[in-house]
Amino acid sequence: MALKTPSILKATGDIIQVPGTETGRGAFTAADLLGTKLLDALNLLRKDLGDVMVPLSTGETAPIYFEDIVVDAAGTPFKLAHNLRRRVRWLVVDWMPGITGQEPQLERSPDSTETILVLRSYHAGSVTLRVW
Repeated sequence: MALKTPSILKATGDIIQVPGTETGRGAFTAADLLGTKLLDALNLLRKDLGDVMVPLSTGETAPIYFEDIVVDAAGTPFKLAHNLRRRVRWLVVDWMPGITGQEPQLERSPDSTETILVLRSYHAGSVTLRVW
């Protein structure tokens, strides 16, 4: 019996489905087709890009990090241009207080737009923010 030319339809996990074979074997593992060294490299790359690829595949945007922004305690607004074209969420991921023991005290300003996040700080220090 002659084999039909297989065509790869879809990859699910580590199994690549190959229809059209008459030998009874309809699926090959990725290691069969790529070799283990290349497969290991691709898996490592997939893990490294997980934070970026998962949000992009679900229609979300990757987070933006604004690092070491110096803020004062006077409530002076500071602006963070994110260009996400919507109201964003934000989170303090690192804080270095100007006075030992003070926690960050930030609030979103009503001056925020769909492309610029405006925050006010009521404790002095250096802050890193995650915006998504």
